Amino acid sequence: HLMLFTAAESGDPKAKDRSIGWSSQDGFDWTAYEPAIEGDSRLSRMAWHVDRWFGVAQGHKTRRGTTSLVTTTDGKTFRTHVPDFPTGIYYEPSIVFSQRDTAFCLLSMWQNAKQIKPYCRIGSAVSPYRKWSWKQLDEWRVDPNMIALPDNRLVVAGRKYDPSTSLAFPKLSQITLWSLEPVSGKLTEMLSLRSGTNLFTSGSPGLVWYDDHLWISYNSSHELDNSKSRTLIYLAKVKLTETGGTDSRKRGTNR
Repeated sequence: HLMLFTAAESGDPKAKDRSIGWSSQDGFDWTAYEPAIEGDSRLSRMAWHVDRWFGVAQGHKTRRGTTSLVTTTDGKTFRTHVPDFPTGIYYEPSIVFSQRDTAFCLLSMWQNAKQIKPYCRIGSAVSPYRKWSWKQLDEWRVDPNMIALPDNRLVVAGRKYDPSTSLAFPKLSQITLWSLEPVSGKLTEMLSLRSGTNLFTSGSPGLVWYDDHLWISYNSSHELDNSKSRTLIYLAKVKLTETGGTDSRKRGTNR
């Protein structure tokens, strides 16, 4: 059973955002519906664990800057699990669960150029996932996503941001992979994938572990002369070594 979540925003500044969902049994035929979630809230990436979805609901417009951890068993009706997640304006929080039954949440703050603080946070919690502890990462990442590998290693994909520059003229790295040590917050770079460095047309990495490889999807405009309106979608297949590095034969393979 596949679930897909997003949010719709109207051009009316007084109108509320609207969360939207789709469900499918085969990946071809999809049924649209409106999830029952508090108004002016957007759903982030959702993570399935044991018997329910977990995700962060981010307040927008009238509730801008508020976040809460929500759960759902059917993808349609949501319950607030933790009402007071760290406040701030975050982009696509990422939640994963390790085989040791520990939950991790990666938060990246970057949307407000005037009040911006150059940091990411990694949070952790054990069942029932109501009490979270947070650690600031050693460097700042833009548009990050995270995955827990079968051996419990955490891998982060995103772009590195130079905090000495403004969001109007940012200096960003290509799509890059790091291993993450959640206790210390240390990120160790593993490889970069062919991609652009534009803030708005390069990013959104998706991560899946399949067939002993890490599969990474992302969008980029580097082959379109860094177009500001069009991007291409890339798929990279990466072989990770047991020591945390990458197999050079698979490094940055785009298809």
